[in-house]
Amino acid sequence: MDAIESAIRKSLRPGQQLLTYAGRVPFLVGEINDTALVLLVGTQRSRTVVGWKQLAAALDGLPHHQWIEVGSSFNVDGDPKTLAGALKEHVIKRAIANYAAPVLVSAGFAEVDGGRPLRIKLTGPALSNPRRPD
Repeated sequence: MDAIESAIRKSLRPGQQLLTYAGRVPFLVGEINDTALVLLVGTQRSRTVVGWKQLAAALDGLPHHQWIEVGSSFNVDGDPKTLAGALKEHVIKRAIANYAAPVLVSAGFAEVDGGRPLRIKLTGPALSNPRRPD
């Protein structure tokens, strides 16, 4: 189990409701299993699977301990320097960054500044290469 999975397991529970920072939209933690975190998002409570390995790869590709844009957009790729772009590259080609941000903050793995554009600072350790400079 890596650091982000462990932090999420300790801080979130299935059925727990969270709110996005942009728009205060409610969503649910659907499931936490051996391979993924499942979020239930949108009015239809669409099942969105966020694999642990993919999430770790997305976060590890971003700078830690400095502010980056959440950057949620509805284009397929997104800017790779944003949380949205990293998630689209490694996890799923959907706009999930606004849902991932409160998950990361709840897990104590990030801080959010709440301004516009919304920015996040990853405060947890680099996951796959701890010797990589931030």
